[in-house]
Amino acid sequence: MSLDELNDLCDDNPHIHKLFGPITDYFEILEKLGEGTSALVKKCIRISDKQTLALKIVNFRGDQELLIQVIRTLQSEVITDIF
Repeated sequence: MSLDELNDLCDDNPHIHKLFGPITDYFEILEKLGEGTSALVKKCIRISDKQTLALKIVNFRGDQELLIQVIRTLQSEVITDIF
């Protein structure tokens, strides 16, 4: 999969966002909800609209295959409000 195809997958999914700059410019981080080998889930408040949500932060460390796997998983997951 090319980088352009990867970007298209991200652009087509409303639950995947590319952030530029510090994460604290976008979210107020409240607490850690969970942690895995390559991702961290935090409860936070989105600054733009004050919505409370769970934020999954993925560290793919340049591993394109891991990034593709995460994007595909997010596309197939049912995402619901938990707060």
